Amino acid sequence: MVLAVNNNAMSFSDRSGGVSRRRVIFNFSEVVPENERDPLLRDKISAELPVIIRQLLHWFTDPQKARQLLAEQQKSEEALDIKRGTDLLVDFCGYLIGFP
Repeated sequence: MVLAVNNNAMSFSDRSGGVSRRRVIFNFSEVVPENERDPLLRDKISAELPVIIRQLLHWFTDPQKARQLLAEQQKSEEALDIKRGTDLLVDFCGYLIGFP
């Protein structure tokens, strides 16, 4: 598992679909005000990673169910909007699909 966190969605030039089939996008579009930011958040999350991974392994014991949920997320309107914003080819194809 690789966790990549950015202010903007990452774009990939991989055309084989290897990355897009495996990535799960969590969009956090709201900016946390400066006075509400936790300077220890990174350390707190790092300390919780073993528990988070254990919970993920517990929730997704059935690989088929995990694949189904991943497919649903990948086809969600939010995920497609983000992909269109980061991949010109996906955006172009999405434009073509809109034609009758």
